[in-house]
Amino acid sequence: MPMLLPMLLLASSPYVPIYEAMPSRAILKRPVPELKHLGWMVGAWRCHVHSFAVGRAPARDFGESSYTAKFIMPNALNGQRTWLQLADTTSRDLTLLTFDPMARRWVLTGIEWPVSYGVSTGEMSGHRLVLTGGATVFGRNYHLRQTITKVGENSFTILNEERRPDGRWIRDDEYDFVRSASPKS
Repeated sequence: MPMLLPMLLLASSPYVPIYEAMPSRAILKRPVPELKHLGWMVGAWRCHVHSFAVGRAPARDFGESSYTAKFIMPNALNGQRTWLQLADTTSRDLTLLTFDPMARRWVLTGIEWPVSYGVSTGEMSGHRLVLTGGATVFGRNYHLRQTITKVGENSFTILNEERRPDGRWIRDDEYDFVRSASPKS
């Protein structure tokens, strides 16, 4: 058993400073074709939000709000906008979504009023993108799973779940999006 710790220490990846790890400009200039999988989301959306009954908390209907989705942050080397921004029009909810071509995974970061934030990573399979990661909501840390499902060209859902201490996933809330205007670039 005493040999286990030295073996674990030797098995870890060596430290590489960020600017040594940085890929060449040629690699950074490459377009990210996976982002085309999100192009259908660009435009204006109506969103209905509801929560599920969990523990002593009853299910709630939060009503409808409006969102816009657009690509932002152009790559300085090729001009491709690399992040999809999904924001409600009251500035209470902001989601940023991209594909990391070097790590080969989808990345989502979200912030929500008053003070909720998190980062998740995941994979896309067909019309479904499943991301998991840590989030802080009202000062408490959670492990969340977010499933974005394309229902059609003009609708999608976002289902949020949290992992319980026993490992079970429970549904927290769901956002149902319906396109409210034609897509814009």
